[in-house]
Amino acid sequence: MLAVVVGLVLGAVGVAIDRDSRAPDGDNPIVIENRRPGAVGWRLGIDEAAIGPSVGDDDVLGAGTPVPESDSGGPGLVPRAAPTPWVSLNAIEGYTGAQSINRGQPVSLHVSSGSATFDVRVYRQGWYGGAGATQVWTASAIAGVARPLPVATATGRIEAAWPVSLTIPGSVTGGWASGVYLAGLYPAGSSSVSSFIPFVVRDDARTAEILYVLPTTTWQAYNGWGGKSMYAFNSQNDVPATEVSFDRPYATNAGTGLYLGTDVTMVRFLEREGYDVKYVASVDLESRPANLLSSFGTLLTTWHDEYHSAAMRGTVVAARDAGRDLAYFTGNSIYWSITWQPSSTPSGGVANRVIARGRQWRQLGQPENQILGTIFDQFPLPYGQSAPWVVTSSGHPLYGGTGLRDGDTIPNLVGHEFDFDNPAFAGARPAGVQLLSRSPVQVGSAHRLQEASIYRAASGSYVFNASTMYWTYLVDGFDATSAPGVSHPADTRVQQMTRNVLALMAGRPPPPPLPTTTTTVPASTTTTTTVPATTTTQPSSTTTSSSRGPSPPSPPSPPGPGNITTAPAGAAGPPPPGPVTPTAALVAGGYWMLGSDGSVHAFGAARSFGDLSGDGGRSATVDIEATPARAGYWLLDEVGGVHAFGDALDLGDGALSAEQVRRGERFTALSSTPTGKGYWLFTNRGRVVNVGDAGHFGDVSHLSLNGPVLGSIATPTGAGYSLVASDGGIFAFGDAPFLGSVGDRILNAPVRSHVPTPTNRGYWLVASDGGIFAFGDAGFRGSVPGVLRSGQALNAPIVGMVRYGDGYLMVASDGGIFSFSSSPFAGSLADTPPSHAIVAVAAVI
Repeated sequence: MLAVVVGLVLGAVGVAIDRDSRAPDGDNPIVIENRRPGAVGWRLGIDEAAIGPSVGDDDVLGAGTPVPESDSGGPGLVPRAAPTPWVSLNAIEGYTGAQSINRGQPVSLHVSSGSATFDVRVYRQGWYGGAGATQVWTASAIAGVARPLPVATATGRIEAAWPVSLTIPGSVTGGWASGVYLAGLYPAGSSSVSSFIPFVVRDDARTAEILYVLPTTTWQAYNGWGGKSMYAFNSQNDVPATEVSFDRPYATNAGTGLYLGTDVTMVRFLEREGYDVKYVASVDLESRPANLLSSFGTLLTTWHDEYHSAAMRGTVVAARDAGRDLAYFTGNSIYWSITWQPSSTPSGGVANRVIARGRQWRQLGQPENQILGTIFDQFPLPYGQSAPWVVTSSGHPLYGGTGLRDGDTIPNLVGHEFDFDNPAFAGARPAGVQLLSRSPVQVGSAHRLQEASIYRAASGSYVFNASTMYWTYLVDGFDATSAPGVSHPADTRVQQMTRNVLALMAGRPPPPPLPTTTTTVPASTTTTTTVPATTTTQPSSTTTSSSRGPSPPSPPSPPGPGNITTAPAGAAGPPPPGPVTPTAALVAGGYWMLGSDGSVHAFGAARSFGDLSGDGGRSATVDIEATPARAGYWLLDEVGGVHAFGDALDLGDGALSAEQVRRGERFTALSSTPTGKGYWLFTNRGRVVNVGDAGHFGDVSHLSLNGPVLGSIATPTGAGYSLVASDGGIFAFGDAPFLGSVGDRILNAPVRSHVPTPTNRGYWLVASDGGIFAFGDAGFRGSVPGVLRSGQALNAPIVGMVRYGDGYLMVASDGGIFSFSSSPFAGSLADTPPSHAIVAVAAVI
């Protein structure tokens, strides 16, 4: 029922929605709270014009603004030629008198309004059936006054010093659940929000499983409202402030600071899952509300909780040492030291309203890996760019139920700032740190590394550091801001990994595997059961053949030398290649390997016709396709650029819209027509771009795929093609045969490529562990796991495969070659791995 509260609050009538805190047995307050009706009105009116600049370190204020310095204190910016006066984008905007309040405390709103009157609608953030919020309070017809823009002090501090426009009484907030709240400011009678005021409601009296710390100090450090932040890129005249105040609105994301671009997704996920969570703001680690350290089991934060005072840092350490777990689903945390100061206006003396930035904690002899296990790499990716997360230690509970194995990748998970196990700070690292990822990251010409970590402190608490800021983008996928280039669809594996971490910390049994789990098919062997003619991921437009299983295994040929590591001391290596018949055809064998930097490595009869390795700053190269005469090749980069060498014809590039790129779509494969006068380009979303005499026979861009498209085959007639996704799903179009797939099964490792037999009546699929799946007339000639001895393992995952003579050849990311063919082994890079990862292979025969 509705309880109407009638009271004069600066001329406003407030309506509070009754909150019944009684919960059925077994239900925590968050579960109860999210049964309330959802509201989507909080999302109305949020568009590019209202949002303002986007949400990362590398935001820009306008066209032509240079990229800013990183948190490493980099080279900075070239000053803009003609700085313009700072102008607010929000007609009605404001701030609260406190970052957080306890239930039952009032909330003061300080508002400047270009409208004569305005309305306020307060929304609590959560799941609420997917709506993302529920409306909890309204006030109408508030008298609006346009307040003056304050002048910055010598330190760059900007304090608005606006009077209180209205107060939400404690009698109202006493019925609210702990959470993140947005007070929407609307022109009177309008449904289009001008901006929001964010604040946190605590529940100091309640003990919860999770304490979510909203990193409001980081929000404020990047807040350029009034023309000053702690960064040059959004400060007037490119001169940053050394002090910033909470007595001012947020300039970005419709007044929400960094919330709508970052934390909103984790809030949605936790409340959808029904976790027992309560919320605090950064300042609460400084002031330590009553019973803070004894009122939770796991401290959790996301995005990058970058700015910590000595007291805040001490609170985190005290929590860990008291047996509280720390879950940092983020990167670049606890990096800058700050001091808190009171406000200076209007009356002065309000504690903890200003932060002043000091030195980096590592410069003070307290590097962040003392707490987190790993440490910020001061070479971040440009904001909006990402790299794949590469799995290691896959037996750890983090990966339980995901199906991930060592060497598998999760696209888009690493960015923009990330951490690693820096040997220069190894002396500060806690004992027992275990690394859970090892992800190569290319930042310009620099080769960097991202490494997630976990350890168990002497108190028994776990400390997990995801070591990447982009975790939040994949845990839910909700895009509230349309910030360019950063949002991606939710990844079920990232969601499962989040559940796994929280279950480990709570001492609960691990959650069940991902819901797609059915039966396990070892990637190291070919299946012998009958495969249906259709698969769950097969589009309706695909042609299929009659049901048939893969051909029975034939005796494998021994592999060529690859990247096998033998663990037991003194154990013999893999068997050498078998004898080679010296025929002219076999002597002509050879192949090319492609590096992610565009380098081409030629072996045997394969000639080098040039590459892109000297072209710095270009997008990553993803595929190589030899011309029909094998006298040249095309190189494809991830944004659709096609680069022709030798007799390869330059026929044009692919193109994706800005929206497609923003959503994470990238090119992954290229296949040539039989004439060499055309080619098809394929994206990870299954989009097909046809160039030259290549016809378009369909694609799967309209489908929701279980895994990205990674490989393609063009038929010998040029009248069809097939695609393979990482889950083993096959999509066949035109005259391409569908002979079966493993798209409906759980694999030990993701599929990376597929290649046709010489007759085009069969194909092989290869997984990243070197496992082979054979269909049609494709004979099983062997797999990498099949030749490994006990204790042997791959140094690097298989990333590509090509038909090679009468069999097939695989390449690993370190340049190791595994040949299951009677054609000759022509060499590899396994003994001298290249500086850039190998991504694809093409063959002469």
